Amino acid sequence: MMDEEDVNGQVQERKPGGWKTMPYILANEAASKIAIYGVTANLTIYMSNYFNMTLLAANNVSSIFSGFFQFSPLVGAFLSDSYLGHDSSHTVSFVAWFQASEMQYIRSRTCVPFGADQFDKTDEQHEKETKSYYNWYYALIAGAIFIAYTVIVYIQSEVSWPIGFGIPAGLMAFSIVIFFLGTKLYIHMVPEGSIFTSIAQVLVASILKRNLRLPYPDDVDQQEKRLYDPPISVGKFKLRLTKQFRFLNKAAIIRDGDINQNGSPKNKWALCSIQSIEELKCLIRIIPVWFSGMFYFLLLTQLFNFTNLQGISMYRKLGPHFTIPPSSIYAICYLALTLFIPLYDIILVPLASKITKIEGGITVLQRQGIGIFIIIIANVVGALVAKKVQDSSLSSDGRTSLSVFWLTPQLVLIGVSQAFNDVGQIEFFNTQFPEHISALATAVFYASMAVANYLCTPMVNIVNSVTSKNGNRAWLNDKSLSADLTSSTMS
Repeated sequence: MMDEEDVNGQVQERKPGGWKTMPYILANEAASKIAIYGVTANLTIYMSNYFNMTLLAANNVSSIFSGFFQFSPLVGAFLSDSYLGHDSSHTVSFVAWFQASEMQYIRSRTCVPFGADQFDKTDEQHEKETKSYYNWYYALIAGAIFIAYTVIVYIQSEVSWPIGFGIPAGLMAFSIVIFFLGTKLYIHMVPEGSIFTSIAQVLVASILKRNLRLPYPDDVDQQEKRLYDPPISVGKFKLRLTKQFRFLNKAAIIRDGDINQNGSPKNKWALCSIQSIEELKCLIRIIPVWFSGMFYFLLLTQLFNFTNLQGISMYRKLGPHFTIPPSSIYAICYLALTLFIPLYDIILVPLASKITKIEGGITVLQRQGIGIFIIIIANVVGALVAKKVQDSSLSSDGRTSLSVFWLTPQLVLIGVSQAFNDVGQIEFFNTQFPEHISALATAVFYASMAVANYLCTPMVNIVNSVTSKNGNRAWLNDKSLSADLTSSTMS
């Protein structure tokens, strides 16, 4: 945390400001999200129009592009937690965004733990406010993305691509100003060194000592007293030794000659602290949930991509003079998400809490499970709509007379599922990691999205290949869709 001098020159620890700091952080994040999605929302259509790519190819490139940037937070988390601190990583990434959008993704993805840092985990009221912070953070971001998919996409498709890409750049500059206005209020987490190095050291040390016997194997409290357990930094949360994955506990067994006179290990690759061991266990414990999240995002991303491609071939006129840009159909999803989260936080959580006696209404794992169930239903609905589109009569340019608003049910379900699963995952990962490596928690969340995006490309190609066998019309008919796209979006 950040120390500061009072009027008498005494050094005092700055207390977390909680919601006082949120206007700056959330305004910064909203502006940057409009900028990010303002660039990426129309990427498939932009590549199809101006690079003469088929929609299927453009969709695949877009998925790979998204996957690449969603892996970037792992780099940002490493720099933030290990060397820069959460606020410094914001600064570096803000400047670098104008040179490479990759660093903007790193900056934006570390904003979730940076915002959570502003709440005092030892204060009961702040702890309750942290739960609401995750809900309202995601609702605000959804609202910002809604603006990107409506206003920015419309400007790009119907007015000017240069202006449509220039506005996000201006918003990013605005977000920089907003962020720095709140500098004096922020709590800054001090970097603790590389978590990845610590993980490697625990694995190596436990393997080197695999033949040693753990003291008191059935009594973890006594075992903890016999293992290497040096004092931790002030303000850092102390992790207690656990029996789970106890093979790793061997990394803390003290042998003759392992410790220097000052109490430090002679070789950090042969002796690790209980704290380092338990931090690795935190990472291992989240693996099943991480895989679950990866498959969730695979379902969500595929449905999202196909919904866009379906919308291109559907009737998109709204009145005699206005045609809905294809990518703007996504706005329904984010509108549903924006409206549902406040409803969930204000009404559903208090009602559920009275029944379950659980703070938050349901557990974060139950919240994720509900989100997974809803996305399955959304895919079923999406399949039924896709079948209806294929069975409907098509004009010579491949368009159907079905209104694009037939896609509304599946998009609303996607939004509601994200309100449950996405927020649930973010909260789960942040509660499972120690405070000083919280940026890694959010990076892990986005890494599952990245893997899902990479898996989408072969899945799309397989589906298109299978459905086009024996002379059948491929489910994604690039020629007709591209013709419809060009006729309705080129100015």
